[in-house]
Amino acid sequence: MFLARAAIGGVIAFAVFALRGEKFLPPAERVRFVVVALGVIILFPLFIALALQRVPSSHAAVVTGILPLATAIAGAFFLGERHGILFWVSAIAGSGVVTLFSLWKSGGNFSSDDFYLLLSVISAAVGYAEGGRLARIYGGPAVISWCLIGFLPASAVLVGVTFRAAYLDAPLSAWGGLFYTGIFSVYLGFFAWYRGLSEGGVGRVGQVQLLQPFLTLLFSGWLFGERIEPVFFFTALLVAFFILIGRFSSKPRSRR
Repeated sequence: MFLARAAIGGVIAFAVFALRGEKFLPPAERVRFVVVALGVIILFPLFIALALQRVPSSHAAVVTGILPLATAIAGAFFLGERHGILFWVSAIAGSGVVTLFSLWKSGGNFSSDDFYLLLSVISAAVGYAEGGRLARIYGGPAVISWCLIGFLPASAVLVGVTFRAAYLDAPLSAWGGLFYTGIFSVYLGFFAWYRGLSEGGVGRVGQVQLLQPFLTLLFSGWLFGERIEPVFFFTALLVAFFILIGRFSSKPRSRR
């Protein structure tokens, strides 16, 4: 799945850059783009896929709930962002609330398979931080586009090798979901994401991810009629409160 959506995004990015006549990246910068591609295009979805073979998606949300906190730590380590104590308290509290909520929803316990989930969190956090730094120079669209284009030869070959004729029998909704993730989740969505990280700070903007589980549940209730307990709204408001504290705390300063 992640190979196919990366290939779709790469084809679109290549076509757009070819039409615009974009130049190749300077060799000195290519290593940084490889780090971003490894983090958000390859390793993050790979480790998630490996984990979901044994654990339910609701359980995966427990561990990935610490991704905003991991993103803030990566921003501090790689970009030298400095935050006040109030930011870190709110970040830890928000991540704790999301983790407890996800654990309550799944009713699960931690297992050895969570190692893959932790690796996915670390991969994404590093990819977000390095991508946010590059977006300050090249812009969000260029960052994700070059990452997808660079990985396109490998993703295209791997998709061709792993393709099975039985995939053609998949329902139209499955194909729609694949192309949606290839166009929006992997490509267009990163335009805004990396711009936000570059302009607002990796740590502060990354805390918005705390709302992702609640938005997922909200749309599940709206689109699929799933029941939403009252505690959902209270928990979402509590998380939003911690995000606001982090957002309105002192702006991050970079040591480098």
